[in-house]
Amino acid sequence: MKNFVLLLTVIVGVFFIHNSLLIRISRVEREIYVEKKYVEEAEKKLAMIKLEYDKKADLKAFENEMHEKNKMEITNNINYFSTEMED
Repeated sequence: MKNFVLLLTVIVGVFFIHNSLLIRISRVEREIYVEKKYVEEAEKKLAMIKLEYDKKADLKAFENEMHEKNKMEITNNINYFSTEMED
């Protein structure tokens, strides 16, 4: 009887320790999941920013080259359509 109670106590103790460790592990896994999502979003934003920067850098180099070689200027005011009144 004494051995049975001792064995039962050990089994219950191991069960509670195992359960508490599983709870800790699941909390850490949730934190890791959230951090991975955050890192993925940050990487996407970084990739977009890098792409925009590369586009701007390439356009800036092209603008400088055209200005130096051909004396061209870039304007922001472009009239795509114009109508002339004929008399």
